[in-house]
Amino acid sequence: MQMAGYAIGGAVFFACIVSALIGGEDRTFQVMLCLLGGSVGWAAGIVATPLSEDEKSKFSGIAKAFVALGSGYVIGKIEGQLVTLVSGLIASNTATLAFRVVLFLTCTTIGFLFTLVTRLYGTTEQEKRKKHEARLLGQAEEILEKIQKARKA
Repeated sequence: MQMAGYAIGGAVFFACIVSALIGGEDRTFQVMLCLLGGSVGWAAGIVATPLSEDEKSKFSGIAKAFVALGSGYVIGKIEGQLVTLVSGLIASNTATLAFRVVLFLTCTTIGFLFTLVTRLYGTTEQEKRKKHEARLLGQAEEILEKIQKARKA
């Protein structure tokens, strides 16, 4: 079932690339939007599915840094240019803008779902058990080291 999902997602991503190549005015830009969308979805999928507590805390710190940077400094610096750019795009060609937004969002969604499914369901129960056992063994070794240090002190 998972392979069928990958096949459908791959076909949709391929259709987006083909649509970007045959439709609209600036084809290279549209293909780049597809690739950027897939990359953004991939990154979002990784952040949304931490595989360990260590990843979870790292991703939380990274997300806080991006939010702080994006909400204050960057938006304050580019707000005027961004409003002018978006207003010009909307006024000039609404159909092209809508086409590009759909390409980007579709590729973002596909990248997100590929990553999400792979990270959540891509391992077998045996692999999950081995990872869990290795994590428990690592924790036991840390506890043993602490006990040995406490005895020496």
